Amino acid sequence: MKYLLCIGFYLFCCSGTAFANSMLLQFQDVDETYSFEDGLQGWTVRGMQINPNLPPPITQTQSLARDGSSSLKFAVNRDVFFDPIWIEKPVSLEANQTYIVNIDFSFATQDFGDANAFIILANPLRMPFNKIQDVVPAFQDFSANYENRDVGYKWLEKHYDFMVRTNEEGKLYIIVGIYGGYDVRRSYYIDNVRLKIYKKEVQPEFYSFEDDLQGWEIGGTDLQYNGSTVDWSIIRNMAYRAFDGSYSMRFDLTSLNEKAMIWMVKPITVDPRSVYKITVDYMFAPQLNGYRRNSQIFTTVLRNRPETADDLAASRIEDAERGSFTAWLHKVYSFKVKTKKSETIYIVIGVLGNEASRLIYSFDNVFFTVEKR
Repeated sequence: MKYLLCIGFYLFCCSGTAFANSMLLQFQDVDETYSFEDGLQGWTVRGMQINPNLPPPITQTQSLARDGSSSLKFAVNRDVFFDPIWIEKPVSLEANQTYIVNIDFSFATQDFGDANAFIILANPLRMPFNKIQDVVPAFQDFSANYENRDVGYKWLEKHYDFMVRTNEEGKLYIIVGIYGGYDVRRSYYIDNVRLKIYKKEVQPEFYSFEDDLQGWEIGGTDLQYNGSTVDWSIIRNMAYRAFDGSYSMRFDLTSLNEKAMIWMVKPITVDPRSVYKITVDYMFAPQLNGYRRNSQIFTTVLRNRPETADDLAASRIEDAERGSFTAWLHKVYSFKVKTKKSETIYIVIGVLGNEASRLIYSFDNVFFTVEKR
């Protein structure tokens, strides 16, 4: 009997250790490279309308490679025009935690000039694509090789970074692919995919605006033009333009006076006479019909609630431009704040309209950390 009890205890301990080790492996950070020398290496070929009677539109090939002798060839629009195809890899992480995700890869394209380029897809999804609208948050870049004449295939290095929060299941679905935006068939090559996922040491506050404004407040200044108020709004938007979930914050500003500013602000309770480090992260994207060269976004942390442009003069101001495309961009800003007598500080994210046109922007996945020094 003692012998049986000893065996049982040993098996229990071993199984417990194995379970703990499996959990450790499941939730550890990810730092992997895929050169596709041995097939898809755990990635799955996906698409909206792949013909099951034909070979997959994404295949291993030795005809062109950046690293080693193999790469993946993407036959875009092979089955249906205007169709995305991608490779997908599920990753198990800790549930309800915030992670930084870096997706890098080598991309070979023979698309030259500025017209008729396709769209590169890359994203860490909390849920797999189900419909064509789901693809939009993964738009990252045009497929052009930046040449003004046909030079054949040219390798480019692509780098995209994201900040995401896992859901209750702790799953992320990493995708890399191409969206065929025109009724032509083309081939591209992807190689040397580098995937790095690491958990934020200090878990931030997270706002995805799925239910309401979550304590954020709306403001604006310099909104008058010829005796009337310019058209502007900041609302939760349920259109396709959301990075995570169904909603994002939609900033709509017609800045006829070329100086209007609108923002959302979050009051945070702090200790007076203290020093804090504040880090603000968010995903930002121009709307397709609202992209303007001279518009700007601003981010700041203040001791007093903003009311005027002078209050925002020390903001981190950045041009809302990225080449000629309207992808989601990861913005990160750090601030050192001395609270003095203040018991509240204000995190501010906004838009400055410095040209007379309509500006439409989306903000989503807002994170911030407040660390007392």
